[in-house]
Amino acid sequence: MITICSEGLFPDSIFSFKRMYSFLYNNKDSVPPNMLPKLFGELTCLRALSISKGWQYNESLIKDIPKEVGKLIHLRYLNLRGSRMIKLPEALCELYNLQTLDITRCDQLEELPQGMEKLINLRHLQNYGTWSLRYMPIGIQRLSNLRTLSNFVVSDGNDEKACSLEGLKYLNLYGKLYIGMLGNVSSGEKVKKSEIKNQKSLFGLTLDFEKNVDGRERRNEEDEALLDILQPSLNLEKLNILTYRGNSNLPNWMMSLTKLRHLTLNCCSNYKHLPPLGELPSLEHLDINFMNGLKSVSNEFLRKETDGTSSCSVFFPKLKRIIFWWLSEWEEWDYNVTRVGEEDITIMPSLIFLNIENCPKLKTLPKQLVQNNELEKSIYGCPLLGYP
Repeated sequence: MITICSEGLFPDSIFSFKRMYSFLYNNKDSVPPNMLPKLFGELTCLRALSISKGWQYNESLIKDIPKEVGKLIHLRYLNLRGSRMIKLPEALCELYNLQTLDITRCDQLEELPQGMEKLINLRHLQNYGTWSLRYMPIGIQRLSNLRTLSNFVVSDGNDEKACSLEGLKYLNLYGKLYIGMLGNVSSGEKVKKSEIKNQKSLFGLTLDFEKNVDGRERRNEEDEALLDILQPSLNLEKLNILTYRGNSNLPNWMMSLTKLRHLTLNCCSNYKHLPPLGELPSLEHLDINFMNGLKSVSNEFLRKETDGTSSCSVFFPKLKRIIFWWLSEWEEWDYNVTRVGEEDITIMPSLIFLNIENCPKLKTLPKQLVQNNELEKSIYGCPLLGYP
C-alpha cells in the first residue's frame, strides 16, 4: 500500500505508483485541471483521494470533474472541498464503494447527480456551504446507510427529480442538518410526513425560511404553520431559525427542548417581542440578530403570560453568553418582576459574557447586568448607552 500526501507542486511522478491507495493533495495551487483525467484514469486502486485546497486557501481552480472519476471503483473517501464545479458528473455514481463525499464550500455547485441512489455505501455527504444547490436528487432518500447530510435544499415547484422534505423520513441522520429554502414549501401536508422529530440522533438543526427570488410572496401565517410542523427531536442541543416571517411567538414545542444549549434567532424581522425563553433549563448560548421589529424586552422574555403563578424562580439558569446584534428599533431592556410567590427571582445567574452591537436606539439595560462587575461586557454602536 502506498500513501502520498503532497503539499508542494503537483508531482507527476505519482503516475508510476499504479497501486497507490491514498493521495492527499493540499496546496495553495490546485491540481492542474488537465491532470484530472489521467489522475482518475490511471490510479484506479485509490481508496482515498483529496484534492482540496484546504480552509486556509482561496477556492480551488477545479471547475469540472471529468467522467474518468467513475474508474475509481475502489474509492472510499473523496474530498473536493472548495472546488468550483457547477455540476458533478453522473459517472461519480459508479463509485459504489464510496463512503464519504466531501463537497463542503463548493458554493457554485447547482446540481448533484441524478443517480445518487447507486452510492449504496455512502455514509457521509458533507455538503455544508453548497448554497447554490437548487434541489436534492430524489435518490438521496434511498441511501439507507447515509448518516451525515449537512445541507438539505427544499426545491420550488413539483420537480419530479427533486427529493421533498418527506424523503428525510427514510434516513437516519446523525449530527447537524441545515434545511434551506423552506420558503419554497407550498404544502404543509407533505412537510408533516417528513417526521423530523424522529431524527433522534440529530443534535443540531438549522431551519432557514429563505425562498427563491422569483418565488411567490409568502404570507406570515404560512411560516408560522410550517415552523409548528417542523418539530425536532427532544434530543436537540442546537437550533438556528433564520429568515422567519411569522408574527407570533415560537411554537409550543420550543419549551419541550430541555436539552437545548444553543439558540440563534436571525432575521426574524416581524417579531415585536422576544419569545419566553427564560425557562429553558439547559440553554447556554443565545444569539438574537437582525430583528428590526423588536422595540423592547421585558417580562415576556422570561416566561409565558400565565395566571401569575409559576414554580420557576430562576430564569435562564444556565445561560452563559447572550448576543444582540443589529436591532435597529430596540429601545429598552428591563424587567418589572422581582418575586415569584414568596421567592425572589434570579435572572441569568451563570451569565459570563454580554455582547450588544449596533443597537442605536437602546437606552436602558437591566440593573442586574449593569451592576455586575464580574460580567464581561462587549458593547458597541449603542450611543444612548454611552457606547459609540
